Amino acid sequence: MRSAANLLTLGLADKGEAALEASLSVGEAGDWGDRYKRAFEAQSARNADDAKYRPRAQTIGYIGGGLLGMAAGGPIVEGVAARYLAPSAAFVRQAKTTQRLAPLGRGLKNSLYWSGVAGAGGAALGVSGRAALDFAERKASLPGSYASAALAGAADGVATMRLGPGAGGAIGGGVYAATNASLNDRDVSVRDVALSALQGNLLGRGAGAVGTLLSHRLPSVAKGHFGEFLSRRRSKIEGDDIVVEQRYFELPERPFYPRKHKTRVDLVTAKGKKIEAKFGFEPTLSSAQLRAVDELPNYVVEHWLPRDAGKLFGGAVSGSNVSQMDRR
Repeated sequence: MRSAANLLTLGLADKGEAALEASLSVGEAGDWGDRYKRAFEAQSARNADDAKYRPRAQTIGYIGGGLLGMAAGGPIVEGVAARYLAPSAAFVRQAKTTQRLAPLGRGLKNSLYWSGVAGAGGAALGVSGRAALDFAERKASLPGSYASAALAGAADGVATMRLGPGAGGAIGGGVYAATNASLNDRDVSVRDVALSALQGNLLGRGAGAVGTLLSHRLPSVAKGHFGEFLSRRRSKIEGDDIVVEQRYFELPERPFYPRKHKTRVDLVTAKGKKIEAKFGFEPTLSSAQLRAVDELPNYVVEHWLPRDAGKLFGGAVSGSNVSQMDRR
């Protein structure tokens, strides 16, 4: 129970109990700080006894407390974010089953390629976050800590893309705690791994919720520009640069159709792909765009949802903070 309580409170249970004991033992020697120090040392000694004589129960408590913290704490963190963006939060909840006009248009054709992209981006975020922390604290971390940040950031990036920012943060935090201890010649602590995973999960889910809700609140024009930005970046990563923007294309003539029909395409790539970028839950296709889907060669619709923005923002926040989960 002690180990589970410690995980559920992000490691604050022992400190809280020590503070309570220090406050109640007024008659003992020393001031409050001295009494708190003795009480906290006693709590640490109890944890050490549990690790020595009841290791299995302690491990189960740490793992169970971490999982319970993710299940209970995640919705709380998301709810706090939703409280400050109530109108969009209600709409997002109602629209969770909204289907894409086309699943990211081109889809993730090469799973390994995109996993590599997400991993490389996450590794860069992890290392830059470690460097920023060292700069702020005016110190230089060991090479093992930077290697751990890169590995954890990569794991965070891939998991965020596949499973969402909450899972990405949990996996990244756990990987950092485990590899940072191993690469710096320390014993891997189940408590540290579980605690880092819980912190990463809460951070990723909170940041993901903020990114989802804020992107949904963008004005309609801004949503259009944001969708084009995301498609532009994606094409760049795929090695297919955008060469023309906002270009009109005539559609094939139809018998008995009184006039020529044309549609404006948002982006045209060097390889000839014609991209119509959409963002949000409510976008629609005009009659010309509907025809273009069937009749215009290489025409694709890329429909981005607010949850895509949430993944990007949540992954960026958790990936750059993986080394914050275990400060040693």
